[in-house]
Amino acid sequence: MHVSVNNFSSVTGIGLNINYDPAVATFAGIANTYAGVSFGVNSATSGVVKMAWVDLTGSASVSISSGVLVDLKFKYKGGSGAVGFTTSDCSLSNSSGSIAESHIRMEVFFRHQYNADVDDSGSSGSRYR
Repeated sequence: MHVSVNNFSSVTGIGLNINYDPAVATFAGIANTYAGVSFGVNSATSGVVKMAWVDLTGSASVSISSGVLVDLKFKYKGGSGAVGFTTSDCSLSNSSGSIAESHIRMEVFFRHQYNADVDDSGSSGSRYR
């Protein structure tokens, strides 16, 4: 699952809370983090992933006009459920102060599970759910 950003300019701090349905998926980690960003991740609470990064040096801010900030990895269990930000618990900052959270979006792609079924005629078939 991509966490994409737009119009990041001199970002010095990122805090994200991402909720998911633990009956549908299990959090399995992060990958493909944007260069210069090293997230601390806390996933101790089932159904919530908390991520944070801050530029402690004051000289390693991140600017991304449009692109992927990080990929979240989940193990799909089955079914369907919501994934999204808890916007009141998310924060972005730059050297001037806070920035609007609208600069972040998620692209959610859970793989479909392949199921073998029997149709009305009694013959076996298959479909995606």
